[in-house]
Order: sequence, then C-alpha cells, then structure tokens
Amino acid sequence: MGFQIRVTTLIPVIALMLWALVSLTFSRDSKHAILAPLLTFAIVFVLLFGGCKTLINTHVPEDLRSSNFPVTHWLMMGLQGDGGYSAVDEDYTYSFPTKEEKSAANREEIRLRLGALADSGASGILKFVTDKITVTWASEHDGLYLETGRMQGYSPLQKYFFGAKNDLMLYYYQFYKVLLYILALIALLGELLRRKCSTTWLYGLTMLGFFAFYILWEANCRYTICLTLILTVLGFHGINTLLCLVSSASGSTDNGLSLGTVKRFCAAFLLVGILLPCIYAMVRQYPTYTQTFVPKTDYSIITVGREYHENAVTGIAAEHKTLTQTFTTAHSFNEIGIYCAYDDTEEWSDAFPDEHIYQFRLLDADGNVLASENFGAEDSRKYYKRFGFDLVTPNGNSTYTIEISARYPERRADRLKFVYFDFDTYDYIAHADLSVNGESLHRDLIFLVADNYSGPYTTVNRYRAECALILLYLCGISAILLLDSRRQTCYNK
Repeated sequence: MGFQIRVTTLIPVIALMLWALVSLTFSRDSKHAILAPLLTFAIVFVLLFGGCKTLINTHVPEDLRSSNFPVTHWLMMGLQGDGGYSAVDEDYTYSFPTKEEKSAANREEIRLRLGALADSGASGILKFVTDKITVTWASEHDGLYLETGRMQGYSPLQKYFFGAKNDLMLYYYQFYKVLLYILALIALLGELLRRKCSTTWLYGLTMLGFFAFYILWEANCRYTICLTLILTVLGFHGINTLLCLVSSASGSTDNGLSLGTVKRFCAAFLLVGILLPCIYAMVRQYPTYTQTFVPKTDYSIITVGREYHENAVTGIAAEHKTLTQTFTTAHSFNEIGIYCAYDDTEEWSDAFPDEHIYQFRLLDADGNVLASENFGAEDSRKYYKRFGFDLVTPNGNSTYTIEISARYPERRADRLKFVYFDFDTYDYIAHADLSVNGESLHRDLIFLVADNYSGPYTTVNRYRAECALILLYLCGISAILLLDSRRQTCYNK
C-alpha cells in the first residue's frame, strides 16, 4: 500500500512481474513453485490496496486530497539545475489552488524545460544526467543530518557522527557504500555468466528500475535509503560469487591456477593496484583536507518535518500576539532558524510593500537581549528564516528564549505564520516550550540552533591517523593473503 504515498513502491512490483515472466518462460523449475508465491503476493497486494484506499477516503479530508501536489511536480523539479530540490519550484506549484491547476502548470513547465534540455545537445544532456546520478547515488550520508533532527537531544558523541568531526564516519560510510555497489555488480555479472534466472535478478531488476526512475524524478540522496537492504542482499550474493570463484581455483590442475596462486595474485593487486594509488592520493590531497578552510556547522537543536498549515501560530502583526519558544543547550551557537510559511489567510498582494513588520529577539534566562532583528516575509515561505548574531557561549546547560512579536504598534496584515509540531503523544524537544501571549501550547516550533564557523575539513593529526588506518588495513589483508598462500602450498605438499 506504500505506493499511495510514494510511487516508487511500484518498481519492485514491476520487477517481480518481469522476473516471473522470464522464469515461467525459460526456467526449468516447476511452474507451481513460481506461481504460488506470485499469486499470494497478488492477493495481499489487492487487499492492502483496497484497505489503504478506504482509509484515505475515510480519514483524509477532501480539500487536502484535492489540493495536494501532483506527480508532475517532482518530474518538473527533476528537470532544473542538478535535478535536486528547488524551493522556487515548490513555491510555483504551491501558488495554484487545486491539484488540476498545479498539474497543468507543471506540465507546461516540463514541456519548456525539456525543450531547453534538448537544445543543450548531447553533451548537455549527458552532463545533466550525470549530475542527477551523482546527487542521488554518490552521497556519503543519505540525508543523515535531516533524520537526526527527529532526536530530542544530542549526546557528547554527536559531533563525531553528525557534527563537524564526522569525517571518519563519512569515510567509513562512503567505503561501505562503494563496496556494496561493487559487490552488487559482481553478483549480477556472475548470474549473467551462469545464464541462470535466480532471485538475484529480481533484486537487480529492482535496482535497475530505481536507477532509471531517479533519472526522471527529483534527485535526492535520501531516496536511496530504502534500497540499503536490497543492496546488502546483492552484496552477499557478490561475496558468494567471489567465494565460488576462489573455490573453483582450489587445487592444482594442468590448465588452472592453484588457490595459493590466486591469493598471491590478490595480494599483489592490493599492494600495486590499490595501496600505491592510495598513498599517492593521500599525499596529493593532504593540503586540501588539512589546510583549505570550509564552512562547518554544529547543531545544538535541529528539527525537521513537513508542515501542516493548521499547525501554525498566526496573527502576530494583525492581533499583536507575542510568540516565545524556550530551549536549553550547553553548546555555543551564533545562528537560529525558524520555519516560516506565507500566511494566506489574509488578503494581500505582491504589490503591497513587504515591510519588516516582525521583530525577532533572543533572550537569556535573566531576560537580557542577546540579539535582535527586524524581518518580513521575503524568501520566508517554507524554509528556515535564519538570524545570525555574535557567538553565544553558555555556562553549562542554559535556557534561552526566542521571541517573535509585532514591530509596529498599529495592526497590520500578517505575512507569515510560524509552524510548529503537533504531537500529543510526546514532547518533541526536551526542556523546550512554545507559548503565545504567555500561554503554553505544549508544542514546539520547527527551528534550529547552530554554530557556524570555518575550519579545515579535518586536522593534521586526524588526517594522518585516518591514512595510517587505511594503509594498515590494506597491508594487513595483503599479509594475510600471502601467509595463507604459503600455508596452503605447504599443506598441499
């Protein structure tokens, strides 16, 4: 029933149908062994589809179903820039009231963008597709930072996993991801050489479907998270293929290689084909990683989620409300971001001057004003309105207050509403609270607290330690293979 939420869940269904068709046509196995699970899947699929459809029609309001984003929105977004998320495109689709109008506007924009892409020629199309593939499949974190926004608090280890000192974790994850890709490719090549239609092809067809789909869809590294299990299964098949290859080489033959020879060859390849290029890359990239300064961000609090327009504080300027959000942190910070949305409950046009009708203030526990800024609605819908100020360094766990109020004494039409999470089951952010005119809502704004600074990607000592670990790992594997090849040779004698 997931395709009611994400269309990509249909891809495994299509892959299963293709695999079943090929298996029924060419496989020597019993047809009942294939038809039985296929029929079971079809029955379960129909039941879940009908049940999900009934739940949606019963519990989702008609106005929400008739005004949500059409599929064409993500196809349109996938045709701009590198194919990634675009707030401009989201604003464009959002500006049309009904789903039909949104879809018609998206289709017209898709037509224009396809024409521009065709005019760029073969090289332009190739670069565009390559950029989209890179955004979707080459990320080392798969949107990890957004998912950590669902945590109530951070442990002291946070910075080594999600913060400015997470380079070791990213190295490991990128290595693991590339290894899975290589093993998956080995598994599929092995099946191709064996000319056997096993379940490995079912996983391979699923991956191929996702790969082709994300060339058309919006590019986003988070979309590949759901494929981790499939990649892992293919990875195990790849390992099994390699083990079978090595096993077939065991024992001396007149026309083949001994297992000891294969191991010595692998050790030589590791030393010459991988170790030497790694040493060259480490020396060459040393200045880049240890001397080039890059922007860095350490989050004390970051909340993420999709906003619902009814879950928002409105009337700040029109009704002279004062919004306050408290939070507690022991980490230094110099930026606060608040998730805003256009307030479309008031009648106003773009021609009306966008004045800075709101005031942001940051207060400490004693009521001292640490930062203040006036702001309006410019570029503020559906994104974090960010306020920068001098670095604030708490003395242990300290409580601070974000205050949003009207700047002018006279009432004015509101431009913004301030979105919050509405969970009745638990407090979203520990030791934090949202209030309006002093009355607690027992909710929390969608906001972030961060420390932005510049620094090298990693320190000299960390870079040396990382390089030493990589070299030790490669040398260790090579030594094990060489020693084991000698032991195997002596054993055979």
